[in-house]
Amino acid sequence: YRRINHELANMSGRRTEDFIGKTPCEVFGDYARDGEAALRQVMSSGEPILGRGRSGEFSTAPGERRHWLVNYFPIRDEQHQVTQLGVIALDVTARHNAEDAIRRLSGRLINIQDEERRRIAREIHDSLGQYLAGLKITIDLMGMPGAENKKELLADSSQILEQCISET
Repeated sequence: YRRINHELANMSGRRTEDFIGKTPCEVFGDYARDGEAALRQVMSSGEPILGRGRSGEFSTAPGERRHWLVNYFPIRDEQHQVTQLGVIALDVTARHNAEDAIRRLSGRLINIQDEERRRIAREIHDSLGQYLAGLKITIDLMGMPGAENKKELLADSSQILEQCISET
C-alpha cells in the first residue's frame, strides 16, 4: 500500500504506517490468499473485481475472527495504463455473525418442528389408534351371526367415533 486511510488502522488497532509498503496478503493474512491472483487479474484486465468476501484474523483481540468484503479496482495514469491498484475493504463481521445466528436459529426451528411432528404422530398413534381399534372390534361384533345386542354395540360405536372426532 502506498496510501491508506485511517479507518483501517482504527479497525485493526494498528498504526497507519504499519500498512505502508505491504500487499493485501501481508495486511489481511490468510484472508487474502487469493488476493494476489485478484490483484494480477485487475492489473492485466483493467477491470474491477467486486465483493470478494473472506474471513481472516485481523483484529486487536488475538484470535478474533473478522470478515471482510473486498473490492479491487484499477487506478490508471494519464495514458490510461493501469499503474496502481485500489483496494476497498469493508468489515462485514456483524453481518456475517447475524447470518450465522439466523442459520443456527433456522436449524433449531426445524429441529423443534420435527420434534413436535413426532410428538403429534405418537399421540395420534396412541390415542386415535386405540379408538379405531376399539371401533373395529365393536363393528366386527355387530357383524357376527347371532349378535343380540346390536343396538348397544351401535351406541358404543357411535360413542367411540365421537371421542375420536373430539380428540382429533
